[in-house]
Amino acid sequence: ALEGQINRKLIQIKKALSRLKIGKYGVCEKCGKMIDTDRLMIMPETTVCVKCEKKKEK
Repeated sequence: ALEGQINRKLIQIKKALSRLKIGKYGVCEKCGKMIDTDRLMIMPETTVCVKCEKKKEK
């Protein structure tokens, strides 16, 4: 279980680094708007804004 969590986190980090390289880091994958800086500070691997995350949770 822990190994799976670590692997998922590693994949998320690699994805964030790839987005950084292509200039898409900090841009929501769903709506295309900028992700709030505070959210990125807490979860630098996130790819969606709070609004889109809440839509996904419903």
